[in-house]
Amino acid sequence: MRNSARLATRHDVHVACLQSEGPGISAFYKNGEGEIFHTYLAYARGLDILIGAYNLLDLVAKGRDEEELSYGMEWVRHHDKY
Repeated sequence: MRNSARLATRHDVHVACLQSEGPGISAFYKNGEGEIFHTYLAYARGLDILIGAYNLLDLVAKGRDEEELSYGMEWVRHHDKY
């Protein structure tokens, strides 16, 4: 099985696991033959290191205070939708 076929299968599983639209990050690699490979996917807690606010909140006594939220980043809003 070619890498791209295995990749498509893994990607489909990841997409099926997502419950709702949310933030995520992917990395891709294009080889000399023009084939593109999806080499990395992270979402939910996998993105914590990229969110500076979480790094600061993890230092304070009350922390992220997300227990009553329906999902971890529910507090994030567009600047014009508060």
